[in-house]
Amino acid sequence: MGGGVVLAIESINKSYEIIEKNLEQIESIISSKFVLGQDGKIIELHIVSNGERNPKQLSRDIQSVLIATYDIAIDYKKNKHSRNT
Repeated sequence: MGGGVVLAIESINKSYEIIEKNLEQIESIISSKFVLGQDGKIIELHIVSNGERNPKQLSRDIQSVLIATYDIAIDYKKNKHSRNT
């Protein structure tokens, strides 16, 4: 029975890896990483950017991609942004 749970979590993680790669296509985003709870729900989203765009605009772009493409609504407070300098 535990094998099914592991498989489901691995599947969820793979799906989020695809979404992370798509977020990295947004202008000035270098990398992204979802932090998931044990239930597979998003706890945080970490973003590293090159610092060329305003963090507020990046946050809006990220939220737009997530809701329009994946039907994922994320609270902007869960979006952690840092600049790579």
